[in-house]
Amino acid sequence: QTLAADPGYSPWEMQMTGEWEYAGRPGHPATAVDLLRAAGQRLDGTFPDDPSIRGELAYLIGTILARHTAWGDARDLLRKAKRLQQQSGEPSSEAAVGTMLALAGCEGIMGDGAAAEEAYREATGSCRRLFGRADPRTLEAGRQRTWNLVVSAGRRDEGVALQRETVAWLSRTLGPEDPSSLVELSHLAALLVHSAKAEEAETLARQATEGLRRVLGPERRPTVDAEAGLAFILRTRGGLPRLLEAERITRSAVAFYGSRMGTDYNVTNELRKAAVEQLTLLGRMGQ
Repeated sequence: QTLAADPGYSPWEMQMTGEWEYAGRPGHPATAVDLLRAAGQRLDGTFPDDPSIRGELAYLIGTILARHTAWGDARDLLRKAKRLQQQSGEPSSEAAVGTMLALAGCEGIMGDGAAAEEAYREATGSCRRLFGRADPRTLEAGRQRTWNLVVSAGRRDEGVALQRETVAWLSRTLGPEDPSSLVELSHLAALLVHSAKAEEAETLARQATEGLRRVLGPERRPTVDAEAGLAFILRTRGGLPRLLEAERITRSAVAFYGSRMGTDYNVTNELRKAAVEQLTLLGRMGQ
């Protein structure tokens, strides 16, 4: 009570003042990216004796910067996170794999396909050692790797060949009707349509979609994702029957994601954009 009566008493003053310099540009309000960038630059001075904390924070800040499309800053922090995780004795942990995948994504978006492939290959190898070849985490890392190869100049065939090998191995090991086998088959179809092999892509996409509907049912995310992939292939091939089928599939996928993940979810919005494109194409055809 004595302190509270002191007109100079301000217990929260330190929350409003400090020695940190302004994070934004002079004369402009600081943006979220400005604040994240400034926080990343202060990691070494704030936690000089704990590389594990610096590594974890570098990963968290780096991935958030990537969501804000600040790719250069994100890449620098993710490289730092990877280096610190290695120094902390965590080069092959689940957290380290997450860092490698996020870093690979940034490298690819910034146009360095070779650096992205190196990071994806390392992440996939770590997943195999940690979790096994058939683990969903390993398969997800492999899908990201093969996609990067397909969109990299001169490496398209390599990506398709790796995915064919994965599908064949899963079909032998788990069976062709196993959900993992069917999900990987759907991904192979996606790679093929980007490799100018749309006819084979449609055949495999239909096989994957029909299998997932039988095994998992129509109201499961792997099934809906496979159907959305089929819709993209149908739209790519063109023709009125395929466009009508693609429009029906995409409308159903929008409803599925909108009801479960929300109308602002990024996948919902991407599917909605695809639906608009399909309706535009049908409108031009007088439908």
